[in-house]
Amino acid sequence: MKDFIECIVKELVDFPNEVVVTETDAGKVMILEVKVNPVDVKKIIGKHGRTIMAMRALAESAAAKRGKRVVLEIIEPEGRVRPPQAKPAAVKPAADDLHPSQFDPDWTPADTRL
Repeated sequence: MKDFIECIVKELVDFPNEVVVTETDAGKVMILEVKVNPVDVKKIIGKHGRTIMAMRALAESAAAKRGKRVVLEIIEPEGRVRPPQAKPAAVKPAADDLHPSQFDPDWTPADTRL
């Protein structure tokens, strides 16, 4: 399993000689830790985490065949601090999305006006 993940990761990164995969077997659970160059972390994760999710799915399928579970982790480089997550800005509804009564207190449905 270790060689399988290592082969995939080395094909994705710019510095394949810095890829280190460690395998820890804890009974029915296998833990695979992947360390890469800090520049390559984004390439392993992929857009919206799709690449790492695909690798985890492949690892889980291979482990299930052996009757085991697997945990695939990316080890963050030492000293790296994640930037704070930006909070999404509040989205105001467009005027088309508002009901007329919300911006015109004198509004009444057309069929009730005489």
